[in-house]
Amino acid sequence: MIAKLYDASKAGVKVDMIIRGICCLVPGIEGISENITVISIVDRYLEHARMLIFENGGKPEYFITSADFMERNLDKRIEVGALIEDKKIQEELERIFDYQWRGSVKARLITADSSNNYRRNNLPPFHAQVEMYRSYKAQEDNH
Repeated sequence: MIAKLYDASKAGVKVDMIIRGICCLVPGIEGISENITVISIVDRYLEHARMLIFENGGKPEYFITSADFMERNLDKRIEVGALIEDKKIQEELERIFDYQWRGSVKARLITADSSNNYRRNNLPPFHAQVEMYRSYKAQEDNH
């Protein structure tokens, strides 16, 4: 999987990944993985939604999966993935990814030099789990 992601990066494909812990892929290496950005979120709950969103030339395809891309999951288990065609569910997957991607409180930027510092930007701190919970709670309260 790592070799395929490196091939995609070399071909100019932009790859944004959210993982929970260990990442053997090394992002940001010129000529190999400069088009790959990886953040790791470790917080109170299981933080990474096991989803894939392929832009597919402007016609996005959305998948949910039962496993992440770890060797034990790919080689020694039976795992499943499903294409999501429902537009409302696709929008929800986009929203979940957006919340997690904007995370700046518990998210670390995985770097080629392994410094893996907490992700900061010039915006107010964004605690992805807390904000996602608040968003769902507000939806519930409005129904």
